[in-house]
Amino acid sequence: MILILSSAADTTTDGVVDWLSTYSASYFRLNADDITDRRFLWNIEEDFFTVGEAHIAFNEIRSVWYRKIHSTHFSKLFHSLEAKSSSLLHYLHQEYLSIINGLCYRLENKNWLTHFQNAELNKLHVLRLARQFSIPIPQTTLVNSQNDIPTDVICKSAYDSMFIKEQQHIAFTMYTEKVDMDKLPTQFFPSLVQKQIKKKYEIRTFYLCGSFFSMAIFSQENKETEVDFRTHHTARPNRTSPYTLPKIISEKLDALLNALGLNCASIDLIRATDNQYYFLEINPTGEFGKLSHQCNYNLHQHVATKLIEMDC
Repeated sequence: MILILSSAADTTTDGVVDWLSTYSASYFRLNADDITDRRFLWNIEEDFFTVGEAHIAFNEIRSVWYRKIHSTHFSKLFHSLEAKSSSLLHYLHQEYLSIINGLCYRLENKNWLTHFQNAELNKLHVLRLARQFSIPIPQTTLVNSQNDIPTDVICKSAYDSMFIKEQQHIAFTMYTEKVDMDKLPTQFFPSLVQKQIKKKYEIRTFYLCGSFFSMAIFSQENKETEVDFRTHHTARPNRTSPYTLPKIISEKLDALLNALGLNCASIDLIRATDNQYYFLEINPTGEFGKLSHQCNYNLHQHVATKLIEMDC
């Protein structure tokens, strides 16, 4: 049996599940909110868990796909507690993570597509490791003083990008932004800044067990997306094209991913105006639906096929 650890709202998982159903594969999808919002029982002594009326024995599971199981964003229980104590909410979230991590450790010797122990990356560590594999990165600095900021830099999160809510509304978004020195205080929270690269285009790559599926994104053609293509508007989408990475770049990325213990991930790169390739970051559970659709890569089918191969 294939076990999928995901979120009910993850459309990428939906696409893969459709293909698993087409192939009549045996699978079970455990969503994050199943743990909090549905009948859930994990019998540790007898080695099974139930969700609703489904009964899953751990010894029946042979392959696992790690997607969005750590997020409680769509949990009705957690939403109902948002107006209450933030300390209580934080504590319950830690309790929830302990349950999920316990499940993952019980499954650690199964065949994983994105092993849970490698799913949480530190961006700074990955950037340093990329340099060790001779993969160029933008000049990167951690800084908390205006006096130490280089010129012409962008700022991005050192952790994962998040949407910060305030009174039930999204108040702040964490896209990559060009630093406006006039708006900075003298001292601020330590921030990750990088020299802004003059780019020809951005590249989004999906990596699956040694194969690369890439797309060029001509985000510099739109003033609103020239720093971060994720800020695009559907009224004027960025032009995209299927792309093949040079062999020397794909070989170095493959070595980096192997060093990180990853067999599935999304990778962001830049092709600069001087034709140099710059590595930006890796997301072990990154989205690939748009890449698949716009480049006709059928990635959901590829992932489903790989899970079936691993389910042996």
